[in-house]
Amino acid sequence: MAVHSVGVHPRRALELFAGGGGLAHGLKLAVPSLRTVCYVEREAYAAACLVARMEKEELDSAPVWDDVGTFDGSAWRGVVDCVSGGFPCQDISVAGKGAGLEGERSGLWREYARIVAEVRPRFVFVENVAALRSRGLDRVLADLASLGFDAEWVCLRASDAGAPHKRERLFVLAHTEHGGEFERTRETRREAGQRAAIGGGPERAREGLADAGGVRLEGSEQHWPASSAALRSDSDLPPWPPGRDDLEGWRSVLAKRPDIEPAICRMADGLAHRVDRLRLLGNGVVPQQAALAYGLLHARLFDAALRDPQ
Repeated sequence: MAVHSVGVHPRRALELFAGGGGLAHGLKLAVPSLRTVCYVEREAYAAACLVARMEKEELDSAPVWDDVGTFDGSAWRGVVDCVSGGFPCQDISVAGKGAGLEGERSGLWREYARIVAEVRPRFVFVENVAALRSRGLDRVLADLASLGFDAEWVCLRASDAGAPHKRERLFVLAHTEHGGEFERTRETRREAGQRAAIGGGPERAREGLADAGGVRLEGSEQHWPASSAALRSDSDLPPWPPGRDDLEGWRSVLAKRPDIEPAICRMADGLAHRVDRLRLLGNGVVPQQAALAYGLLHARLFDAALRDPQ
């Protein structure tokens, strides 16, 4: 699912509200050369999942900062050229009270915008629930415009990327030609320090990550094989788990891999961290859906730039 449209692509990203890493994973699918060099995530379980995925080489190894409110974006100016993340949706979702960006949780968009202003990246990639269209999208776009960004947005379902479920989400991709002085030709001293902190320079994307047909859903690691390579197109398993009512599909999968049968059916004491896992899934992003959104929005931004050169 790598993007081959015209125009530039980001090289190093800062991931806000990282969750289990689904959005970062999606960007990696779209731009395999991209490296995430820092994650910001306050939930302990989600942060632990990030670290576990780094250890499995499913995500780029990078430090995890635990508080978006104290994160100093200015220290990353010139180090990253992309800020991405899905800010909290609780006050935007139709299941919430509808406070929108004035709510306590979804109001953290102000921290997102602050960090973008401090970092001055060339790209910003935002994700949220589809209800953002009527509960704050105008402000998100206005804030980005005030920082000098051109932006495009789209609503997509997970099923648009081949998943067996709906899960509609809104994505925004913003770009500016007036970002911070991101070094393209040589390594700055600040970047050298960051590289030392995270253990080396950018690595080639693993084949499993770059294969859109071979990556599992974010958050499904407890029920689907641990290695993304196990779900590559040459695997004997499908790229997506069967649908909820696809009994024949599950019989076929479990006949080949009985070890991935849902553990909750076999435990008298319940499933460990069940609430944490459900929260992670509810807040998470389907990587293939994010990659598809990035590709569509990138083409819109740069096709428009080609039609109307400055």
